[in-house]
This record gives sequence, structure tokens and C-alpha cells, in this order.
Amino acid sequence: NPQYSSSSTFVIYAHLLRQIAALSEADHHFLVHWLKKLSTFWRFKQLAPHPQFISHSPVPAVMSFSLTKCSWWIYAANSVSSPPIMPFTDFYNITLDHMDFMEEYRTWQNYGNSNRFSFCQFPFILSTVVKKAIIQKDSEQQMISQARQSLVSKVSRRQRVDMNLLFLNIKVRRAQLLTDSLDELTRKRCDLKKKLKVTFVGEAGLDMGGLTKEWFLLLVRQIFHTDY
Repeated sequence: NPQYSSSSTFVIYAHLLRQIAALSEADHHFLVHWLKKLSTFWRFKQLAPHPQFISHSPVPAVMSFSLTKCSWWIYAANSVSSPPIMPFTDFYNITLDHMDFMEEYRTWQNYGNSNRFSFCQFPFILSTVVKKAIIQKDSEQQMISQARQSLVSKVSRRQRVDMNLLFLNIKVRRAQLLTDSLDELTRKRCDLKKKLKVTFVGEAGLDMGGLTKEWFLLLVRQIFHTDY
């Protein structure tokens, strides 16, 4: 119904989809197979819940779960269709790009085994912008956490603290870049979550980010060289 695209009908639409979400598992499978048979693009797309509706703030969490779950059935039916009827980007809810998703992500991690709703349970609605931000922030947090653990371990044993322990320090020779890199990463696998710091043997200079970028560039070139 085109009226469901209007925010004035969101309450009615929410109750309708909540009833659908409460169906049994067998009915859910039946629904997915039925949706798969809707080969006409526009009919398939009309069934998708309105993106603004899913993220509409007055809608309670239980409603958001129902709506997003209904979107998942359409996504599942689309995924098993050959070829897919809708591009996967059509399922992105770009209104979520403006949320504080790190808080959402941390909540999801802390309550992962509970029934608490989180958009992170349904990654297909998250745009590449959100996914990229989550990966970057999560990586930064893991770097800080790993460095803190190393620091606390040294202090608790009353050992001299070397600031280099806060980094993943690798030393490589340009002539043996690939071999040295693999050896260093294998030998220091316990530090892989720390911030990377690269030193080229025999060359002066501090790694303020430029040497790491150069190392990545040279490494990728060698890895994809025809000799390998």
C-alpha cells in the first residue's frame, strides 16, 4: 500500500509487520520461498519496509526488530534468487549513517547473547559507510587495549617500560621485503593488534605513517607480482 510510505501510517504499519514477525519458523521459511517467486522487480521492492520507518525514533525497539526482520526475509529471498531481483545496495538504510553506531556496536557486543535488539544483527541494512566506520573504530580500540595490556603486564612485574612495546615494530630489508615481512609478522603474532610501526634496515627516519604506507605499497606489489 503506497500509504505506508507516509510517516502518518507508521503506527499501523508497525503493528502489521509485528504480527508477521511473530509467525512460526515454518511460516517464515514459507514466506521466504513465496517471496522468491515474485520475479517482478517492482513488486518485490514494494514489499520492503520504508528505510525511514525502520530507523524512525518514536518506534520502540521491539517494532524496529520486527521491521528489520521482515526486511531480512526479503533480503534472504532476494539472495537465493538467480539472478537477484534487487541489488544488495537497495537494502541499505542510509538514515542509519547518521547514528552513533559505535555505541550501537558496543551495546551489541555486550548483549550479543540476549534478546536485546540491535541493527548490528542485520548487517545487510548497514551501508559501507557504517561498516567502514565500525571496522576502523573497533580496530583502534583493539590497538589501544592490546597496548594497555602490555603496559600493565610490564608494570605489574616491575619491569622497565619500553614505549616500543605499545607498537607492532617490524624491521625489513628492501631487498628481502616480502620474506622479512612474513618472518616478522609470524614471530610477533601476539602483537598483531597493536599499531604498526615499520623500520627499513639501514635507513634513518621515524615512522610517522609515511614508512608504513610505503611498506604496504611495496608489499602489495610484490605479493601480486607474477613470480608469486
